[in-house]
Amino acid sequence: MFQTNLRIALRNLWKYKGFSLVNVLGLSISLAGCILILLYVFHEHSYDRWNKNAGRVFRVAKTTSDNPGRVGASTPGEIAPLLKDRIPEIAAYTRFYVFDIGRKLAVNRDKNIYIDHVQGVDSTFFQVFPYTFVEGDPAHALDGPYNLVISDVVARRLFGHGPALGKTIRWQERVSLTVTGVFKTPDAPTHFEADAFHKINSTGDGWWNSNFYTYILAGEGTDGKALETKINQALDRMPLNQDTSTGAVKTHIQLVPVRDMYFRSDISNDFTLHGNARILQVLLGVALLLLVIACINFTNFNITQSVRRSRETGVRKVMGAHRLSLALYYLLETSVQVVISLLLSLVLAELFLPGLGRLLNADLGLFMGGAWKELAGIACIGVLVIGASGGYVAYYISGLDPVRVLKGEYQGKGRGALLRKVLLVVQFAFAALAVGALLVIHTQEKYMESLDPGFHKDQVMVVNFHRGGQREHWDATRQRLLSLPGVRMVSKVNYLPGDVGMQVIGREYNGEPVKNLDVITVGYDYFEVMGIRLDKGRFFNSAYGLDSNSLVLNQTAARQYHIPALGTPWIDHMPIVGIVGDINQRGFETPVEPTAYMIESDNTNACNNVLLKIDASRLPQTIRALNTAWLDIEPGFPLEYHFLDQQFDRMFLQYHQMDILFTAFSALTLGIALLGIFVLSAFIALQRSREIGIRKVLGASVQEVVRLLSTDFLVLVLLANAIALPCLYVLGQRWLQGFPYRVTLPWFAFAGTLVLTLACTLITVSIQAWKAAMSDPVKALKYE
Repeated sequence: MFQTNLRIALRNLWKYKGFSLVNVLGLSISLAGCILILLYVFHEHSYDRWNKNAGRVFRVAKTTSDNPGRVGASTPGEIAPLLKDRIPEIAAYTRFYVFDIGRKLAVNRDKNIYIDHVQGVDSTFFQVFPYTFVEGDPAHALDGPYNLVISDVVARRLFGHGPALGKTIRWQERVSLTVTGVFKTPDAPTHFEADAFHKINSTGDGWWNSNFYTYILAGEGTDGKALETKINQALDRMPLNQDTSTGAVKTHIQLVPVRDMYFRSDISNDFTLHGNARILQVLLGVALLLLVIACINFTNFNITQSVRRSRETGVRKVMGAHRLSLALYYLLETSVQVVISLLLSLVLAELFLPGLGRLLNADLGLFMGGAWKELAGIACIGVLVIGASGGYVAYYISGLDPVRVLKGEYQGKGRGALLRKVLLVVQFAFAALAVGALLVIHTQEKYMESLDPGFHKDQVMVVNFHRGGQREHWDATRQRLLSLPGVRMVSKVNYLPGDVGMQVIGREYNGEPVKNLDVITVGYDYFEVMGIRLDKGRFFNSAYGLDSNSLVLNQTAARQYHIPALGTPWIDHMPIVGIVGDINQRGFETPVEPTAYMIESDNTNACNNVLLKIDASRLPQTIRALNTAWLDIEPGFPLEYHFLDQQFDRMFLQYHQMDILFTAFSALTLGIALLGIFVLSAFIALQRSREIGIRKVLGASVQEVVRLLSTDFLVLVLLANAIALPCLYVLGQRWLQGFPYRVTLPWFAFAGTLVLTLACTLITVSIQAWKAAMSDPVKALKYE
């Protein structure tokens, strides 16, 4: 019986091949879009899932009693060893040292390469993060200060396909390091980027210098909250909370599960990678819209087809078919269409995956994370679509009265017609919501891109220093760079706009706390090169000998703290010589932080970024001359440079990607909804062909017939907008609240949604209405 029903189902698909093609193609395109979105969401949620210890690994973050809402990423280096000694539930710990994180030069004979992400960590690192080693022993790979562990990718770049273990390389043109291990790059991503590890260069810089990122591995069965409480009790007996010079301010430790790290964007001064949960929520909403619209379209198409199939159903019932067997037959027919659509959607998804992966800079692919999991997910989607789309259709068609059907009284009216209208309204409400959301997202993205960052990012070249001791030769280096063709001004800085981890200090002034102050080390002429506006006082000037021990503050710091008159000594007895305009150091997703600028000296962080204000018209000559000069400035180190506008614009990359993605998927959502209207309008035109013929015989014009068939659809689309636009207002307001710099909800998002959906509907319906109006009325009336 099953085989017979299957043959009949396939025969009917071929018999109505035009209808079947539209039905299957619409469903497959929707499912392909849904699968693409889900693959990206699964990728974003796969961070650190490769780590078998992930359930027991915690990041140590800290807050203070005077500012409990601010969570800091770094801690003093002295905390971790004491906690390990005093709390038996801590099985192991490891730390990343701030000043060991960076890009380093490695030289193997005549081959020199930059290793992008080098981390200085404790020798216990591989106990906490159990990388798989292809060469070496992870238990002892970082025992010595001159040991280096590299990834398999770096090993191939340095040594080809030969063994790397025991090989010696020249490191930063200073020392020789021995490769003591090669680890396999994990298949799934991790929240920090790492191409190589070496032993940490410091075990602690004092209790009041938070220069370490600390992770702990809890013992089996340890409760994270109970461990956090125990750690804070132990912390009260440590110098950090026993020092009375800071008053009653206490430090509190917060344990962050490593699996949550990727989406914890509220942690300040962090060096790790972070995803955007807001973007994923929007994309999941789009995937749900696509799935719902696909199910609605599929249901509407099959209800429409039931009018053609009603006589078949009546004959089957007269011949003795039970309602259950009919329902199972129609479910089988639906299942065949859904399976074909799923297979086609996988083909479409595979075709578009490379482009999506390049756009999102993500390694995406079908069946990469285990075929059985993805097959199970796709099977669940198929069952959901069959149940949602085919269930009602099977129930509805199998319940038709055979007497009425065979008399020709059933014409798809009554409950079937009402359900079609309800489904059409729901479908277009979702499509209108997607279009409106696109306009809101696009407006917010363009608004952030148009905001003044507070500096001139164009025509500023950034060149990276790698060799230590450059500050002693800076004056000669600066003069050499100024002599190059096209170079107008030269300065230097330690943190560029867009850098995440920055130096943050806390001090006191006249008994008042000066907390969470960002400190940026600069060279003379920094503000002039960057085009930062002066508000009060003056910029740094080498003519003033005391400027090397002075401060310039931004406007946010001047407002937030009780700033004395310019020239009066402030924190650390350093006078303030000027107030400058705010710049968005971390982009427009976070408010401007209070910031102090100081001149680089032996007591400050080193400035490893050289800033060149250049003449864009002479760029080729500048680059050629710079390459030649760099051989003398940093011998052995290949020149590295980029442009400041490129670095700053990367902060908008996620939202630019989202804008492109959402434009594509919103267009797809609207297109699928219009496809449903196109088929439904064709069906209604066919259903009302006799009425149209009579009207034409009685003198109705083509315009009147078009208006007759279009009015009902326009009313339904207006009703859909009446449902969608209030939802858009609520969701749009909620989404925009997450941005410190945001637009007011734009009125044209509502007007544009209404006009676009009405226009598209009118065009789609008018095509079918025009065909019906232009048809020969004799053909419709010849059987009357």
